[in-house]
Amino acid sequence: MPRKTSSVPEFEEYTFEGLLSTFHNVTQINPHEYNYLHSPIKICKANGNSEDPELLILVKSDVTHFSYRMGIRSTWGNFSINSLKLIFLLGYSSTIEDLVRRKMTNTMT
Repeated sequence: MPRKTSSVPEFEEYTFEGLLSTFHNVTQINPHEYNYLHSPIKICKANGNSEDPELLILVKSDVTHFSYRMGIRSTWGNFSINSLKLIFLLGYSSTIEDLVRRKMTNTMT
């Protein structure tokens, strides 16, 4: 029986438009520039070590839904396994930007 060999995949960084045109041969019809309140740099390092996620879960959430996100964090989103990562994608609201920043700081500390 042949032995299974494991290999670490190589990663390339793509822009959204580059990803679409490279793999799907389509053009982006409604491009937007996005500003990020918080861009975590330690989520996907691709170092090939045990802290690299095997599964990345993205949850789209309204910026005002603090209690829903806390509910997810305290139940199924409370991972003790390093290979699973959870990221919330929020919309932008200038009226509550400071509140979101404070909540992120409290959650991450």
